[in-house]
Amino acid sequence: MTPGVHQSLMSPGEAMPVNRLDLAKWLTSDHHPLTARVAVNHIWQQMFGRGLVFTSEDFGAQGQPPTHPELLDFLARELIRSGWSRKAIFRMIATSKTFMQSSQIDSSTRNIDGDGALLSHFPAQRLSAEQIRDGALQAGGLLSERLGGAPTYPYQPTGLWEEKSGLKYPQSKDEGLYRRSLYTIWKRTSPPPSMMIFDSAGREVCSARREVTVTSLQALVLMNDPQFVEASRAIAINSLGIHRGSESDAQYYGAGNIERALRKVTGDLTSLECSDSMLQHLKHGFDEQLTYFRGHPDQAGKLINVGQWKGIHSQNLEFQNNVAAMTLIVNSILNTDGFTVMR
Repeated sequence: MTPGVHQSLMSPGEAMPVNRLDLAKWLTSDHHPLTARVAVNHIWQQMFGRGLVFTSEDFGAQGQPPTHPELLDFLARELIRSGWSRKAIFRMIATSKTFMQSSQIDSSTRNIDGDGALLSHFPAQRLSAEQIRDGALQAGGLLSERLGGAPTYPYQPTGLWEEKSGLKYPQSKDEGLYRRSLYTIWKRTSPPPSMMIFDSAGREVCSARREVTVTSLQALVLMNDPQFVEASRAIAINSLGIHRGSESDAQYYGAGNIERALRKVTGDLTSLECSDSMLQHLKHGFDEQLTYFRGHPDQAGKLINVGQWKGIHSQNLEFQNNVAAMTLIVNSILNTDGFTVMR
């Protein structure tokens, strides 16, 4: 047996690859468009939530045909023409009218193209596990933007590594807890549980497309994971106008700053998630929580001390009660589609 490519895949008169370099050149040549098609389909999937070929892991006979074959070929040719510049393709798609469409659709459009496969609107899509974590930290001003460096060990339930391998999980401190999810250590026999609950790939096998689920466990992560509680507290402090965490800022207390928290988390006060009805519910919830914490100051103290980052150093009970109440309201906002869904 000698290495080579099956003759049925070769064009008439085309030279047969004889080594890996020849094979790589053949895979990226103008006469072999499959590589470019697969590449641009992955880019389209990253931006729209689904590829022009929905089965991005299978371009063969058992996969689904492209919804827009001419568009797929055009983008593949552009990728080759640009010198295989993914940045150029991302820019082309991001500046297109197709990408700039609204995700709001009427009933007739929903009946014809509810999933957006026909590109009649921008398909709303759940953010990835990494985007949800990094987005919460960014909104709270906690995300470290330092590039490079060793892997980090953010919060996770104790005992997971010991149960699988007998190793102790060396949780990071200070900046290491707030690095981007790109740097999170990944142990394939015990992957980060919060990532897996939000449908991150397990990395035991290659995964070209993540399945997206909506479960109650995801809400529990957003409400209880120290990373998200810390982010909620940071957003709460900023939304209350408390910039240095001292009781001298007490004049900024009040439920009227919920709009500021909504804008910080969702970036928009005009969407359905930020309707007047929702604002009223959140303001009512803030008043209820504040009343509760005034009657249970020990519970407020526990909440504002979750995680490493505290953000406040005051012993003023009213100060702590307001921060705790707003923390729960912000946490409720994190559990809405306004934060977890891209539109």
